[in-house]
Amino acid sequence: MTDTEELTRERVLSMLDYDPISGRFTWKWRDGLRRAVNVRDAGTEAGTLKDGYVVIMIDGRQYRAHRLAYLIVTGEWPAADVDHRDRKRSNNSWGNIRPATRGQNHANKAKRVDNTSGYKGVHWNAATKSWRAKIQVDGKSIHLGLFELVTEAAAAYEKAATAYYGEFANLRPTS
Repeated sequence: MTDTEELTRERVLSMLDYDPISGRFTWKWRDGLRRAVNVRDAGTEAGTLKDGYVVIMIDGRQYRAHRLAYLIVTGEWPAADVDHRDRKRSNNSWGNIRPATRGQNHANKAKRVDNTSGYKGVHWNAATKSWRAKIQVDGKSIHLGLFELVTEAAAAYEKAATAYYGEFANLRPTS
């Protein structure tokens, strides 16, 4: 059994309140802590930002807040990843998080930071002097075609992303 599995919903709820609308966690008054610590912390927002994620320290271990939210609402640890629909890692409202496979989570990622086309899955192919569209599915790159116009390549990617990724398809051209 891993450390994560040892942390129970009941243990988390004995220490934290979770608001599923805002996605915020607040500390509760905790028995066994010094009064000064409880006076300082009880009722205050829990967690700090680390790599864009809210992380909360419980029993000397850091947990990502979206995984704690999943545990609180469902009573179980997520079997795999937990995806943020809006791609904002700090938005832990229940309506914004969903269970996902690793592939689904990656499908919802933003376009790469070195992307110059403005569209996810589209890049300039200097050898053919055309726009190339490709998509990653199950760890494999699928060539979708070469196009004269960037918008044609983007349309090819969007069609493939919708087919392969469904609700996890990230079709927004910006970040």
